[in-house]
Amino acid sequence: MKACNSAVSGDLGHFPLYITTSIRCLKYWIRLLKMPEHQYVTLCYNKMKLYDSIGYFNWVTKLRQNLFSNGFGYIRIWDAQFISNKRVFLHEYMTR
Repeated sequence: MKACNSAVSGDLGHFPLYITTSIRCLKYWIRLLKMPEHQYVTLCYNKMKLYDSIGYFNWVTKLRQNLFSNGFGYIRIWDAQFISNKRVFLHEYMTR
């Protein structure tokens, strides 16, 4: 009754809401990376990535900042736009 909610949630294995939303965004991004290049969703993502590279702020900017702030912005992941093993990547992200 007197313990703070964050400590109880941590003991139960619950993550804060911002971590859950970040993981969902990453899962969607991984799904985007595996889609064929000719689909409209992929074309829109590539256009947003282009706008991000020239300085406009959008969803891809937040995703890139999230990856870089958690140590995943190195060349293999962001520049190559490739993730070899989804489960390992997401597990490593959640532990960080």
